[in-house]
Amino acid sequence: MYRSRLNDDADDKTLSFLSSILEDIEIIDVDIVGTEAHNIMLFEIGLLTKKELKSVLTSLENLREKHEKLKDNDAHVIISKLKIPKKCEDIHEFIESKIIDDVGLSIGGKIHTGRSRNDQVLLCMTLKSRNLVNQISTKIIEILDVLYKLSDSNKNSIMTLYTHTQHAQIGTYGHYLLAYFDIFTRDLERFNDLYKRLNINPLGAAAIGGSSFDINREKTSSLLGFDGIVENSIDAVSSRDVFLEIGSNIAILMSNISRLAEDIILWSSSEFGFLEVSDSYSSTSSIMPQKKNPCTIEMIRGGSGISYGELINMLTIVKGSYTGYNRDFQRIKPALWKSLYNASDSLSILKGVLENIRVNKDIMYNSAKNSFALVLDIAEHLVKHHSLSFRESHQILGNVVHNLVSKELKLKDITSDIINKTCKKLVNQNINVTNKEIQFLLDPNNSLNNKISLGSPSIKEVNRMLKIRCVLLKEHSNHIDARINQIFSVNDKLTKIIRSIIE
Repeated sequence: MYRSRLNDDADDKTLSFLSSILEDIEIIDVDIVGTEAHNIMLFEIGLLTKKELKSVLTSLENLREKHEKLKDNDAHVIISKLKIPKKCEDIHEFIESKIIDDVGLSIGGKIHTGRSRNDQVLLCMTLKSRNLVNQISTKIIEILDVLYKLSDSNKNSIMTLYTHTQHAQIGTYGHYLLAYFDIFTRDLERFNDLYKRLNINPLGAAAIGGSSFDINREKTSSLLGFDGIVENSIDAVSSRDVFLEIGSNIAILMSNISRLAEDIILWSSSEFGFLEVSDSYSSTSSIMPQKKNPCTIEMIRGGSGISYGELINMLTIVKGSYTGYNRDFQRIKPALWKSLYNASDSLSILKGVLENIRVNKDIMYNSAKNSFALVLDIAEHLVKHHSLSFRESHQILGNVVHNLVSKELKLKDITSDIINKTCKKLVNQNINVTNKEIQFLLDPNNSLNNKISLGSPSIKEVNRMLKIRCVLLKEHSNHIDARINQIFSVNDKLTKIIRSIIE
């Protein structure tokens, strides 16, 4: 349909190479909506009659209904059922040709007035991405809700915290989960901030230099629920930074999901036994009958590589492109969809894993009870109550632990006599630490309760943080709901306008 400048048709191999039909199945619905909004605007500025608009909208609605019945099918099935010709380069050409078939060239030939495929495809990508970003934001909210509830129910579940994969300090599983609540909150906030740059309308930029028709860009923006327009026509068709930002946000999100997944994998191993993954999220071995493998979580962890790869893919495509629209950009679409769906699927699985995970509190506690991580509490106690500098205390306790480990002794073998003698030997000071003090300090519960710094794992601090995050979760949830409801409302309004014209 677009080849009037050329003498020869493209051969089948060239058409297949150029075609984006397969990935464009993702945007049939939004292209129909965008075309409907554009043509309502064309009617309002006098480029279509009411009768012409009615016939165009009727054709579009018939196609939308057919697609609606098929949209859960494989892309190849949809292409077959909708009878999309192989000669079509993209879904935009198919939809325009379908309308022309239905209503004739004299009417159907008007629907593309004042727009180009360049701004049209940007519109479709923006509308589709807007829906998927809202979907991901909703799923992050669901993860936050699960993490909040798990944190609240595990604020007393004492465990060892790790640095360099070595025992570090005493904390709780609830405090750990609260850390991931904050991490995923930042992920959500990144998408919220991105949304301001995503929800603006590129339609009306035409190919790159606007149009001599007096098109009303504000009208199409209003009909489609945008907060504004991409004002500069060159920027509107040649920039892809907002999609790169989506890919970047997803890569960061997936890196955080991967870290959490790695902890679950490690802590559910026989060597740790802190957690147990539900059978419904586990797999078995083809040869070893005893195996219970956390395969779903391993797949989540591996999904981060997909996100990184697709981000690099998009960045590389864009970095070499001349300012303006370039056909290279067509390859951004499949990378973007793959990245978005990968993140969405990973969040869904992670939610199920967390909701059904078993926390082995006794194993966690026993690990903490016998951990040299409690030695830091003794070191701080010597500073606060026995007039030592922290570096002196650090030196003393480091020497004590070294001697115990070299003699294959345990934490419980620390005595006041050992500490007092080591202090005299290393810093030439007499202190009178008692065994009662040592026994008190070697209780993980006391270690937890002694934490008074802001953000520490003490029950008091965790309760304070939970209270704040309960309000924050509600605010974020309301914000996302309002955003989604606004789009539903706009779509409903547009549907009513279309129906009133058709009827």
